[in-house]
Amino acid sequence: MNKALTRRYSRSLTLRLIFSLAMKMKKIKMRTLLILILFVVPSSFVYANESSYVLDVQYATDSNNNFHVIGEVTKESIASYLEKFPWLEQPRIAVREKKTSPTVSVKNTSIDRYLSASIVGVPADYVFLIFYGKISQQSEPLILQVKGQENMKRFFIKFLSGESTNLDKFFNEKGLTPKKYFK
Repeated sequence: MNKALTRRYSRSLTLRLIFSLAMKMKKIKMRTLLILILFVVPSSFVYANESSYVLDVQYATDSNNNFHVIGEVTKESIASYLEKFPWLEQPRIAVREKKTSPTVSVKNTSIDRYLSASIVGVPADYVFLIFYGKISQQSEPLILQVKGQENMKRFFIKFLSGESTNLDKFFNEKGLTPKKYFK
């Protein structure tokens, strides 16, 4: 369904709901009805072709289960965040303080997938662990190990460009479960 058709259908449905409520209430003021139409209808548009991304981060000083939820973000802000994240400073802190690996995680709620990158290792030999899986399933993610920040970014670029089918296939062929990876 294209965006214009989806937008029109959503607006029509919302307007019908508002007017049916107004008819049932009978005493609704015209001003209240106008406010509902002006503020509720535009905010209820559904764009079927747009993805919704949620970004969260775990720094080297955090405990294992502590993530900082940045919230809903755009593709552009995710790319900017990946550029600005202190990838080389954070592992030094993690090694020194014996804490968690710094991790950036992006969830695409529209396709029920997430992609995370953790940087691990010692300063001379950093690697990125890329985790990929379904949000709704509590199953184990698939893991790949890549060297270099540019290689890590390529996975995020594919993820953000909507290539989930290609990523599904790639991770199913090359990815390892945590049990196999960490044995």
